[in-house]
Amino acid sequence: MKNFRKLCASAVLVLYALLAGASIDDSGDIELWFVLLCIAIAIGIIVVWINLSVQDSNLHEEMKKQLRNEVAHQLHQHPNFNLSKVITGPADNFKILIDTLNRNIITIHWFPKEIETHIFTFDDIISVEVTKNNKTYLSKSVGGTIGGALVGGVLGGSAGSVIGGLSSNTEINEDVIGISFYIHLRDISKPKVGFVVYLKGTCDKINNKTELYPTFVHKANDIMDIFSVILDENHKHQVTNKTSSNLSISEELLKLSELQKLGILTQEEYESQKKKLLQ
Repeated sequence: MKNFRKLCASAVLVLYALLAGASIDDSGDIELWFVLLCIAIAIGIIVVWINLSVQDSNLHEEMKKQLRNEVAHQLHQHPNFNLSKVITGPADNFKILIDTLNRNIITIHWFPKEIETHIFTFDDIISVEVTKNNKTYLSKSVGGTIGGALVGGVLGGSAGSVIGGLSSNTEINEDVIGISFYIHLRDISKPKVGFVVYLKGTCDKINNKTELYPTFVHKANDIMDIFSVILDENHKHQVTNKTSSNLSISEELLKLSELQKLGILTQEEYESQKKKLLQ
């Protein structure tokens, strides 16, 4: 549709040029040939618009179909995946499948020439971030939350909590090039997975004051909220595991102490085993 807008602008310029140079008869009326030419151009624009609309609609339906098929394929390939939540992109260009029972995630992102799929666990996630115009607006990790150029949002609460987010009311009026969501992983082969929430040129142009802007902003914030909960759970798991580990070490030290008191272990053996536990 972007090319269609350029075509319309060019057609208007052509009509203006023709109007400026059009032949006018003695009565001051524009000649018939010019009227017919204008009608022909208008019909041509309408035909092109219809064709482009049909192409866009067909592409969108094909994209949705491919994503549905890929979701079914992934669930078939992973029968133990207990689907508990599905996040769908505002343009139906991606899906994030979440298994809260087994703490697994499958991401499916549609691109014109391929479908990109990734599978990882909750514990693989290091951090997540929302960007607007290639600037970080929210970035949350297991240990905390960072608000970059955040406007209209408040950070607070427990470690890593997020309140607010991208705002559509208090920011300055600027054109939006893109809004994206990224997941940073503990994976050398694929350290980051990205999702396009909005990209200039793929749909109507937006800025902070347009009606469409809140739609994309809310979707980005909704995704961020879900992954914030996941990261908070990761933090709790880490604390629990660390506590359990500390308790286990304490128990082992008590056992060593008892063995040393009973004379089963020499002082040197006791000190050696103790050192290994505390490393």
